[in-house]
Amino acid sequence: MAGLVLKSTAVLRFLALHQATNIDNIFMNDSLEKIVTRNFSSLVTETRSKIEKETIQTILGNRTPLTVNLFSDNISDYLYFLVCQRVTTSFSTRLGKVIEKLCEDLVTYRGGQIIQNPKPYDLKFILNNTEEYWIEIKSIGGQNSSNKQTILERKMSAEDQGKNFRLCMYNDDKEFKDDYILNGKQFWNFILGENDSLDKIFKLLKGKGIDLSFQTIIEENFNRLKSEYEEKHCY
Repeated sequence: MAGLVLKSTAVLRFLALHQATNIDNIFMNDSLEKIVTRNFSSLVTETRSKIEKETIQTILGNRTPLTVNLFSDNISDYLYFLVCQRVTTSFSTRLGKVIEKLCEDLVTYRGGQIIQNPKPYDLKFILNNTEEYWIEIKSIGGQNSSNKQTILERKMSAEDQGKNFRLCMYNDDKEFKDDYILNGKQFWNFILGENDSLDKIFKLLKGKGIDLSFQTIIEENFNRLKSEYEEKHCY
């Protein structure tokens, strides 16, 4: 029975790696610039798409009695505030997903293998056909204070299974005392495998924010939702 379990585990692992290899091959010939551009273009598209799905019912539907009364004579400003809130929240949430996908593509670009379905970790991959890494990705070190115990449990779980655990901060440049915690520069160098990875990525990102005009997205959708509100409540 033990032999059967071991064989089944080996088969599942082979299938996961085979699936990962097939997916990875799609991106093997991409240039670094194309990889970065593709991922951050999706950030613009998804941020805009999220707010465009909102209707006046969905955006005002969760108002509390306090806000209903507080803004009873100033619904326009309140609506503008809600649109701003939705856009910035969508951007922040989507940015984390973009970073995860970018990391997958960069690992593939350097010849690594992505392991599919990494949950509860953010990313799992193999480098040099031997070293397997299980990764947690955060924006800054301060995000870890509220879930420190979870991080430690995942570190122990990975190491108990013979895997390398890394906690990575993609937007934090301070040094951390623990070797398994990587700051922004260390993280990008680790993912791409080059000592100047951070500079390369930042150079490719420079100026791309011009494609994401928060002002345009907010004003277009505020005007759309305000018109919808006036149609339903004023006429």
